[in-house]
Amino acid sequence: MAVGISDDYAAYRNAFQNHQLCWAHPIRKMRDLVKSGKLDKLQLEICSLAYNAMRSIHREMTEVLVQGIS
Repeated sequence: MAVGISDDYAAYRNAFQNHQLCWAHPIRKMRDLVKSGKLDKLQLEICSLAYNAMRSIHREMTEVLVQGIS
């Protein structure tokens, strides 16, 4: 099963039968939201936890892939 990976550009949303966003884009969006100053205390806490979890998962996946290639 092939999966099309893209940024969050709206034109790609229906371009693939199986679609995945590039990890960098939602991580950056989450980072920007955390830094925006527009969240209340609870929203900021939840968003920060999600952002840190996404970064950690991405970092671990990258390490595994790099080790597998070496």
